[in-house]
Amino acid sequence: MVEIIIQNLLANAVKFSKIGDVITVSNRERNGNVLICIADTGVGIYKENQLKLFKNIGFTTRGTNAEKGTGLGLSICKELVELNKGKIWVESEPNLGSKFFVELPRVKPVS
Repeated sequence: MVEIIIQNLLANAVKFSKIGDVITVSNRERNGNVLICIADTGVGIYKENQLKLFKNIGFTTRGTNAEKGTGLGLSICKELVELNKGKIWVESEPNLGSKFFVELPRVKPVS
């Protein structure tokens, strides 16, 4: 499930970035959880659209090369994250890019 989440977030970062923009994947520990961040320097998202992103309403916009989407990818990501007792959110500014965060409980390796 985590692989599907990361693939979707990366595909969106590519879709909403132009040639020369930067996409960064990072992870760190936060409050005993794992925090994954997919960041881009792409077109960014207006506040009113950020509120629509994770809802199952089929909200979508065209990518930088007029790519079409279904608007369901982020709602599926949210569902998968929540099934794993995690959280997902976005921080974004128009024309500066977006950061999508996924926080999941850390699982101890089986000995």
